Amino acid sequence: MDETKPNFTPRAQQAISIAKKKAKELDESEATPHHLFLSILELKSGPVKNALISIGVDLVDLADFYIEFYFWTHK
Repeated sequence: MDETKPNFTPRAQQAISIAKKKAKELDESEATPHHLFLSILELKSGPVKNALISIGVDLVDLADFYIEFYFWTHK
């Protein structure tokens, strides 16, 4: 069977790497879309982060809220 690796952009690879670190920080066994969302907020730039900033979202507050919500609904 031929296994090919996904061809992600450098920014996507960085987001995935951060998501894996977030999962470990939050004592989770694997990275999920929740961790990927948090990692996108930590990237230096990107379309999602830029869009949120352009409408006045405080990214630190959003990340804090999201972590609280995630733990409240998943633990």
